[in-house]
Amino acid sequence: MTAIFTLALKSLLNRRATAGLTVVSIALSVTLLLGVERIRTEAQDSFTSTISGTDLIIGARSHGRATGRLPPSLRSNGAYPFPLVIRTGDTG
Repeated sequence: MTAIFTLALKSLLNRRATAGLTVVSIALSVTLLLGVERIRTEAQDSFTSTISGTDLIIGARSHGRATGRLPPSLRSNGAYPFPLVIRTGDTG
């Protein structure tokens, strides 16, 4: 059993550069994977905390033109005392 480990160690020592690059690339890959996952989780948490307490979100129909106006049924409805219209993109 020790002969196999001795042979493996000698092989690694003969290929120091290749073994080093392999270790560095695996470490970099794991770091990037964990970083992207952390950013995704933080963005999701941020979005969730931003819209907490929101009763209704209205968006334009697909391929529709966003006018920045609420439908009359929502403007006259007293259930939403403070409607906030948010326009994004190049529609305005």
